[in-house]
This record gives sequence, structure tokens and C-alpha cells, in this order.
Amino acid sequence: MTRQKQRIGNPSPLIFHLGTTIAAYHAALIAGSSSDLANFQWHSSLTHAAPTAPINRDALIHEVENRLRQVTSGLELWQNHPHHRTLTEPPVVWQAGASRLLDYGEKTHAPPVLVIPSLVNKAYILDLSEQKSLLRDLNAMGLRPFLLDWGAPQAAEQKFDLAAYIQFRALPALAEINRITGRPAGLLGYCMGGTIAAAIAQLSPDINALVTIGAPWDFSRATGTRLMMQKSGALNDGRDLRTALTNLSTTFGAVPISFIQHLFASINPIQFATKFQRFSKMDMTSEAAKTFVRIEDWLADGIALSGPAAIDLFLHWHVQNSIASGNWQVNGITIDAAKIGVPSLNICGRKDTIAPDHSTLALPDRNHNARIIRPNMGHVGMIIGTNAKKEVTEPLGSFLLEHA
Repeated sequence: MTRQKQRIGNPSPLIFHLGTTIAAYHAALIAGSSSDLANFQWHSSLTHAAPTAPINRDALIHEVENRLRQVTSGLELWQNHPHHRTLTEPPVVWQAGASRLLDYGEKTHAPPVLVIPSLVNKAYILDLSEQKSLLRDLNAMGLRPFLLDWGAPQAAEQKFDLAAYIQFRALPALAEINRITGRPAGLLGYCMGGTIAAAIAQLSPDINALVTIGAPWDFSRATGTRLMMQKSGALNDGRDLRTALTNLSTTFGAVPISFIQHLFASINPIQFATKFQRFSKMDMTSEAAKTFVRIEDWLADGIALSGPAAIDLFLHWHVQNSIASGNWQVNGITIDAAKIGVPSLNICGRKDTIAPDHSTLALPDRNHNARIIRPNMGHVGMIIGTNAKKEVTEPLGSFLLEHA
């Protein structure tokens, strides 16, 4: 039997994850010596249960050593885990450049829905496994999902900004669905794909409903590391960030995924440690362990971003807040959620750290006719979490069927 390829070198950027983990625990050791001071800053979860005596330094060192061992053990277990995703893709019914349209509709006469994922992660998070597949669940409910797989930018897409992706990829894909099915389609967008879907809902008359999941809209209330990155990107009126992204895309053909993954990892630097500690304690033969492996494989399997699209995402959206401030245009039209004329459902996770609810709620706040669902889940959990099917997939599927 051929041994599966190990996942050595991942999760990306591995050196950043390990470095921040060690730095965080080193800081804990230093801070522990001051734990008896009256003004010591305990974590909010410990405010009412903080120890009254100084922390024992030897016990703290032992705990740090134990947690670091769990991190490296979990990482090694994942890197050598035998499980790999093996789902077969459905038929490709349309293609332009690197982008493809996949037809998940076994029920060919069912109401169609165009599903738009993020541009910086591969689309298969929406079809992760037979047990965790939003697309296959929607088909089982009586819909015909078509997935727009953006693909990694090739020569045709290297000069695309987000407006070009909408004009030359998403809108033609929607037109192809209308041609194949002979009827308007529903529109479902996830992450920044939801933001793009909202723009399409304003621009196109060929849809009957809009659903977004974790779609960021307003970037004005950033905190912590995200705020620091915003302020850094705003230096010199954003010229330094624009130059850096342009130079990266010129050198590599697109902004490398390692750069993008580094930015996302900076939002919650300790998350790497806590999740691999948790994985180290799992039964490696369990479905939970296999799901963890699939998710980590997907996170490590990102996509480079064309230079102009990266400038849109990181400078115009995140730093200059162009969407909420009314400065994002597509095909010469200013995108404004108040001008979305179809029934809308916006799903905003209460535990979403990638697209926090204060950012995603700005979309339905502007689109006054929208319905809102606020599951107690994170960004990825809304797609593949334990309760995702009941609390997210089934309500949005019913909504799309209702307006089909």
C-alpha cells in the first residue's frame, strides 16, 4: 500500500504559528511573576475566580511545558494522519479562464442557486465530505446548487480587481445558469463571496433571492491586531500597502497565499496552539478527528490573489472601508445594500472572528428588508459545525425555496 504524502510544512505559515505560540507562553511565564500585584490584569474569564495567592512558578513552567508538548504532538499527529478528502467533483458545465461552474443538481428541474465562495480559500469547504456538505444538503432539500469555483489566478485573471471578477466571471456564470435552467436563480455567498453576492444582487435582474453567510460589509470597528494592521496599512494614505501588494503580484504573478495566511493568522495568534492541543487529545480514528484533518488541509490549501483584487480587499475594503462608506463601484455603479431589490437573508455568526458580527450586521442594517439569523457559531462553524445543518443550512434552504 502506498503511503499518503505527509503534510510537512503546514499549516502555513508554520514558522509564524510556532513563533507566536512560544512567544505567548514565554509572556505568560514573565507575567506570572507579577500575579500577586493588585493591578494584575487577569483574563476576563477569570475575573471572578482569580487566585488570591501568587502563581507557583514551578507549576506554571510545568503547565507551559505540557501545553507546548500537546501543540507539537497534535501537529505531528495531523501531519501523519492517514485520512485525506476523496470526494468526487460534480460535472463542470461552464468555464472561463481559471474559473469553473460545477453543477451539484441531481434534481435537474429543481430551483437553481448560484453559490459564491471566498476568493482566498478553495471552494470545497462547501463540499468538505459526504457528511459535511452544504451543497449536497441543499440539493437534498430540493434545490439545484451551482458552485462558482474561482480557481487560482492565471494569466487571464492576473489584472482582475474584484469588479472584474464580478463582470467577467460571476455575471457570465449566472447567465449560464439562467440559460441552462431557463429561470432566475437564487444567490448564496459565503465570506467575501457573500459581499460579492450582495453586489450582484444589486446589479443583476436575473436572481430571485439573496443569502449571505459571514459576509463582511463595514470595517470601521476593528480592534486588537486587526486595528493595528489597519493603521499600518493606512500609512502614507495607503501608498506603502499598495506598493507592497503590487510588488508581490509583479514578482510572483499574484499575491502569494503565504502572505494572506500570515495576515489571517495574525488576527488570533494563539488559535493555532489551542486547536492542536485539542486535536492531540482526540481519538485519531474518530469522525471528529477526520473532520479536523479535512478542515486543516483546507486551511493550508489556500489560493493566491491577483494584485488588483488584493488591493481591493486589503486596502480599499479593510483599510479605507470603501463598501460601507459608499466608495466601492462595480461597472461604474456604486454598491449600496439599500438598493438590493430581492428578498434577502443574512447569516451573521456571533462567534465569527474572521467577519465579526458588527461587520456583517452592517449589510442587513443597510438593506432594511433583509431577514437576519445569528447562530452562536464561528466563521467556518456556520458551514461545517455540529449544528450548522439545523441552524444555517436548513433555514437558508427553506428561504431560497420560498422565493423560488
